[in-house]
Amino acid sequence: MPRTYPPGYCPDRCSGGRSDRQMTVQEGMLYQLPDTVRAEITAHGGAKRCTYCGLVYLSAPLQMGGRLGFWNSGVRGQGWAD
Repeated sequence: MPRTYPPGYCPDRCSGGRSDRQMTVQEGMLYQLPDTVRAEITAHGGAKRCTYCGLVYLSAPLQMGGRLGFWNSGVRGQGWAD
């Protein structure tokens, strides 16, 4: 049976992706991301990052394909990973 989560949880459905672990990608982090990712985030009005799994995704709730990649993930390591 698939897991379902209320709005605000990590869209990757990670085991620790509660709503209180979702943070807005601020300017300081934005400039550490690859240029293509930064452009995508800017064009779509912002992004969020799950502090548990590191998933970076577009903020707008109905963005199809809004998963951009992972930043500083405990599973995938430091830096950017697609």
